[in-house]
Amino acid sequence: VYNAQKLKQSGGQTGWSDPLRGLQFQPGISNFDDYSANVQIRGGDYDENMIILDDLPLYNVEHYFGLTSNISGELARELTLYKEAVPPQFGGRASGVIDISSENQVEAFAGDVYLSNLLASARMDIPMGTKAEMTFALRSSLVNLAASDLFTADREAGPGQIFIGEQSSGEETALDTEANPRSDFQDYYLSLKWKFGRAGQLRLNGFYGQDNYDNTVVHSRVYPRLEREVELMRLEDEEDWYNGALGLRWDQSWGQLWTQTSLLNYSSHHYDLGKFFFVRNPVNGRLLNGDRYQNNSAISGWKMSHAWQVSLTEQSQFEFGLETLLENSEFNSMAADSTERLLTDDALTQAFFFSWNSTIAGLEYNIGLRTSHFEMTDKWYLSPRVLLRYSFMENIFMQASWSLQQQFLREVYFETPTGRSFNYFALSNDQRIPVLEATQISLGAGISWRSLSVVISAYDKYYDGMVEQLAGIIGSNTGGGTFFQPGALIFLEGTGRNRGAELSANLYPGNWELLTAYTLSKNTVRYNRLMRGEEIAAPNDRRHQLSLHLGYRPNEKWRFAAEFSYASGRPFTDVSSVSGELRDRRNVNELLRNARLESYQRLDFTAAYNWSGGGGEWEIAAQLFNALDRNNQFYEEYFYSFRNVDEEGLPQNFNLGYEQELLGITPSLSLRYRWP
Repeated sequence: VYNAQKLKQSGGQTGWSDPLRGLQFQPGISNFDDYSANVQIRGGDYDENMIILDDLPLYNVEHYFGLTSNISGELARELTLYKEAVPPQFGGRASGVIDISSENQVEAFAGDVYLSNLLASARMDIPMGTKAEMTFALRSSLVNLAASDLFTADREAGPGQIFIGEQSSGEETALDTEANPRSDFQDYYLSLKWKFGRAGQLRLNGFYGQDNYDNTVVHSRVYPRLEREVELMRLEDEEDWYNGALGLRWDQSWGQLWTQTSLLNYSSHHYDLGKFFFVRNPVNGRLLNGDRYQNNSAISGWKMSHAWQVSLTEQSQFEFGLETLLENSEFNSMAADSTERLLTDDALTQAFFFSWNSTIAGLEYNIGLRTSHFEMTDKWYLSPRVLLRYSFMENIFMQASWSLQQQFLREVYFETPTGRSFNYFALSNDQRIPVLEATQISLGAGISWRSLSVVISAYDKYYDGMVEQLAGIIGSNTGGGTFFQPGALIFLEGTGRNRGAELSANLYPGNWELLTAYTLSKNTVRYNRLMRGEEIAAPNDRRHQLSLHLGYRPNEKWRFAAEFSYASGRPFTDVSSVSGELRDRRNVNELLRNARLESYQRLDFTAAYNWSGGGGEWEIAAQLFNALDRNNQFYEEYFYSFRNVDEEGLPQNFNLGYEQELLGITPSLSLRYRWP
């Protein structure tokens, strides 16, 4: 369990408060991607996590492609992370659960207002008599984030480097990139709470967030031999998405032993993507190829659950319940003035769960079981979990856990004609998309002594039912050129394994704090029909991840912090040297997959000053993100491949593409006021 007010002080790369960003500084939790506020738990993918805000499941938690999450620091009060032996009332995810609560004890009118040079957010708690209360929160971007001078790396869409294959003429100049992006976002939250009778409470929660983005990117290049600039590529991009949820919760106590919790909620996420692109011959300016396509995906779900908690003794509790979930997923792709509905499914999941928690002579054990019937496969699935924790000498503990979890809702990736990936949600059906099963065993121990606390753990997680969607024909065609583009859709099924060790060491000497989180891990996947069936590095395989936080508070008014992040480079399939013949990704040698981006390194500085005035507390903060201005890579993208040298000097085996970088040095300034 984390205090969201403390988490939000770390990881907000642009100065705004973000508890999910702060969570990325914990061991076993990673991202190291400036364009994603999602988290990866012990090597799992983003879709393997269930993120819940006040009982509302959120299918998407990102604003502006992940620069910030849609959970503001002003809204969140407490964050509970489950990354092993997840309680059985949370089902349907293979890695973990992030349960966020905004609940606050409202006794008087209170508020929290935050203003930065990029966005503004506010939260207000309003008592409504002695039995009711209301919480309202909103946030909005204040400027065009995409075109802001602070985000030069994103605005320029990377340095636009050209990748050369086997030979080149050596006379080309650097690729010039011009972009005109526009982006804005808003989100809203409302909660109404009403207490009735002696021990009853109703709570209505609602959330809505939306993003709008469009951009035109032109790639051109000056050829000294031709003495002119040639527009090689033009890409027009328009993307819009929203996330909405509404829920009702009823809590009731029946005496001192029995309590009941009933939930009814609806959640949805919708994403629209429209792109237009063309490529011209760098020599004569003729149009080589171009296309316009539009993808949209949607996922929605109705959920109803009832749970009962029974206190057998002060140290023993039993919980059981029922859950019904109806989900609908849809993915459409349109190109060449025709529409093809690739995937659309509805599925009903019914589950029964129970758990037993007890402590005997310092040994705490938690035993749980969830059994689910999934309509798409018409099968029953058992999901047991066991957690044992033994404490002795008051400051030392040892812990072990084992669990088996299933995931029925998958996020898969559709390859666009330019080789980019577009993710969408789909329900498992045991045909093209299998049910994902994850078995995990974990061991850990911890010790605390004076101002020092150390926790170590090791885990081994095995996946069955990994899925990869592709059909990419890559490389040069004879005589002319070809896009790195996919053909018909193919779903590949495979296995995966994530194993690692985690270290968390926190030291609080006087006014200082030193927080260290280190993860050593290896994540692999294997598909019989991909890379010749060899075990290859998973897309999110980062062998070493290190986070260091140094904080200093000389007094109650000032706060200083420095944070350093390091992660090994991610693997990718290097196709820059593939040429001469048609190649299929299923038969590419696994050595090409061993190429890795450069390591991620980032140093941030923060300084904040607090004072009292106007009936509340003020804070002004300044942050310098990526203070060393390191060029961290995001991805490498390939568009087009030429093969032969012609009389105009066009280079042989010329692979056209560019490298996308993450954010460079980014300063920010913010002001916050909280009352009473």
